[in-house]
Amino acid sequence: MLNNTASKAGILLTGKSLLDYVNEGSNSMGNGLLNALDKGSNIADPAKKSSYEKLGKEADSLSKQAALFLPEKDTLFDKARESKDNKEIYNAIEALAESYNNTLSTLQSSSSSLDEYYAQMLREAADENH
Repeated sequence: MLNNTASKAGILLTGKSLLDYVNEGSNSMGNGLLNALDKGSNIADPAKKSSYEKLGKEADSLSKQAALFLPEKDTLFDKARESKDNKEIYNAIEALAESYNNTLSTLQSSSSSLDEYYAQMLREAADENH
């Protein structure tokens, strides 16, 4: 009776359980349920990859801008003292603020809880050092 009902509904009864379909993903053909789910999750990967690449670039830029203010030999401040021109310092501060804002914006646009945590840490670091 079950076979008749299944055939009327267009469902083929193969005698397999849900677990059998899930486990088929580990076979050489890779046609199982897990494999299908993995393929579906790859659709979002290009967007995530692009977002994380952008975040990486923003973070690198912020790091480079912040490094200009580290106390080392021949810093921006030493050069400004020698030349008596603060324009380079002002430009570096502006670039640092822009890099900070871009990095924070990129972190906040992510839906990842880890990125939200990093954004909070970045805001707190700025608050501590103002």
